[in-house]
Amino acid sequence: MDRVSGFAVTTAKELLHRLREPAETGVVLGCTGAVQAMRDFTRTSLLAERPFYVDPSAVPNGVMNCAAGQTAIWHRLTGPNATVATGRTSGLSALAYARRLLSHKRAGAVLAGAVEEYSSMRAWLEFRRDASATPTPLGEGCVLYLVEQAHTASGAPLVELLGVTSRVHPAGDVRSTLRSSLREELERHAVPPRRVWVACPSGAPGEHEAVASVLGNDALGRAPSLAGVGETGTASAAFQIAAILSLAGPPPGSVALVTSVDPGGLLSHALLRFPASDAEHSA
Repeated sequence: MDRVSGFAVTTAKELLHRLREPAETGVVLGCTGAVQAMRDFTRTSLLAERPFYVDPSAVPNGVMNCAAGQTAIWHRLTGPNATVATGRTSGLSALAYARRLLSHKRAGAVLAGAVEEYSSMRAWLEFRRDASATPTPLGEGCVLYLVEQAHTASGAPLVELLGVTSRVHPAGDVRSTLRSSLREELERHAVPPRRVWVACPSGAPGEHEAVASVLGNDALGRAPSLAGVGETGTASAAFQIAAILSLAGPPPGSVALVTSVDPGGLLSHALLRFPASDAEHSA
């Protein structure tokens, strides 16, 4: 098993004991594959005595959906199995995909999240992508969330997923595209900006300014720092959600915002609502 699959399989194990019927669970994983495995396999075909003198058991590890498939096989999950690859926004794309599966009754529950590995090949590719940038320590890991319908949830939910929206930012115009998209999303879900208690951006140029122009700076000031985690690439948006869930004492019924921008031209954001108090429920 390659490193990416190992992360996903192990992380899924930590969640599945919470489910009453894990067999009907689907898996939606943000993953762009194991670049080290792809490189090693290709290198062997070029340097071996014959191009076909390669290790066939290494082929699956180079396929993008290997980690999601391994997770289902190891834990005997028979629900839908999907892999999404939208760069840094993959964690949010996975949540949107999971929500559609549940709304169409294709799964009883979904493990949704993203995974990224550290490898020498990934470090080289990141350097080649922008050698002029200030180096950021690379991180790795897997973050998965158990996504269920409220009326069939296995336990008390940590947050309610209000919505996930994705846009293309033309010519790198992150600020105006994100600002207009956020305003539309808040209006769609009838969430006034003052109700957003915390906002966690991914750190792309113009992103902080766009969020501040809609929400102000208070919500941004509550977001935990992810500097210690490092640059987690495909899994970065999933780690942002984890950081928000680590906060203590969010006001009942308040909303969290996660925004993610990929250098390839895609941006996404998600609205998450913390559970209301018992008094608000009874009202």
